[in-house]
Amino acid sequence: MGLEHTRHAVRMAGRHRRRHGYLTGGTRGREPMDIPLNARVRCRDGEAGRSTCLILNPIDQRATHVVVANRRDDRDDHLVPIDRVRAVGDDGIALDCTLAELDALPRFTETRFVRHLEPHVAIENYYWMPYVSPETVTAAEYVERVPAGELAVHRGMPVRATDGDAGSVSELIVDQGGHVTHIVLRAGHLFGKHDVAIPLSAVATVGSDAVVLKLDRAGVEALPHVPVKRWWA
Repeated sequence: MGLEHTRHAVRMAGRHRRRHGYLTGGTRGREPMDIPLNARVRCRDGEAGRSTCLILNPIDQRATHVVVANRRDDRDDHLVPIDRVRAVGDDGIALDCTLAELDALPRFTETRFVRHLEPHVAIENYYWMPYVSPETVTAAEYVERVPAGELAVHRGMPVRATDGDAGSVSELIVDQGGHVTHIVLRAGHLFGKHDVAIPLSAVATVGSDAVVLKLDRAGVEALPHVPVKRWWA
């Protein structure tokens, strides 16, 4: 698909958003679906928490999971298969599972306790120089359990153009087959922020710490600005 054709598709999607707000259905419906990050998530029987990141397969460009964190503890989070996303609306993401079923899904953030030595300064006597001795310290490390061969895309992840910073990831647009078609970029300054839909054909790489584009910043600004309705922004 050429870039001009992709731009036309984004313009059509933008018109649909202006009329209807969010696109719903995703892998279960006939329309593309915006997967918002840092949005409210609910199960069939109650509030679940919020979405924190999306897991992508970089080979076939499919979204495989959305990570949902407990509203009381961000590190109590779970990998939710993308086909469990029932709908996306003005009030966030609706999952096709119960709270108990969500809690039974694999954890995303794993806590590991690591012991290591740190220098400890001891002063035995005010009149003598202090000496340094090693001290064993136990520290908690938090590790994201990203499925092998896949990538985690977080809201706020930097987006870099060929000539510098272009903005940050806001959300992703997923088609009915579960493929990511666009990355929605949040660009601009405090009082002039806007959303730009970056077609995946314009993305060079998606790494663990940044999204790198094939475009320069002027090319990014030339793309259509897409209004995205956010109740949590």
